[in-house]
Amino acid sequence: MNVFRDLYISANAERMATAVAEMERILPSGWIRDKPAEDRLQAFPVPAKRIAYCFVCKNEKPRPAAILFLAQKDSNTFYVSNILPVERHQLEHAEYNSVLENFYETVFKPVAEKVELAHTVTGAEAELDRWMDEETAELLRAFSSGANKGTGASHPNDRKRWNAFVLSAHRKDCELDPSTLERWLVEAEDWSPEIAEHLALEYESGRVLLAYALVH
Repeated sequence: MNVFRDLYISANAERMATAVAEMERILPSGWIRDKPAEDRLQAFPVPAKRIAYCFVCKNEKPRPAAILFLAQKDSNTFYVSNILPVERHQLEHAEYNSVLENFYETVFKPVAEKVELAHTVTGAEAELDRWMDEETAELLRAFSSGANKGTGASHPNDRKRWNAFVLSAHRKDCELDPSTLERWLVEAEDWSPEIAEHLALEYESGRVLLAYALVH
């Protein structure tokens, strides 16, 4: 399934500031650093202030015009937290990834090699093991392959398999979010968009309920 790529960088705040200054110095044509946007982000009254850097690219096909946010995840990690379009409402997966890939190759990578920044770039394709353990993935596959795709999880046997998946996802603290589940059901398993959306909402509410029960 096509997914948004991620870039994770192992660096503390001081090392990242040095790297970003070098990135700004060697920015290729079509890219700028947006310091006013960074100042606006820092002005937000959030409980835990995180450092964020902003880079903007012009529209140069296949890369659309966009603003890329390079943010602090924790004390020793920065990552591309989001990429937003400048000229329209949202980016398709391929467009989002084209911006990240261009930033990585032309802006970040030359600096990372120079200052020896350890980093990870995830792929544009992903299987279920990106978000969950194999046992939970098998429970989801078992539900999808055995269920009536016209009725979702309404049949008692389908409901039993569905509940086993949701419970396992909760117990294993799986990272699968409802929108990704919905896309997987439609794109990988040929569920209708309407039933997939309903199941994604059930998944979300089920995990919220289980999390609530855990602390009460």
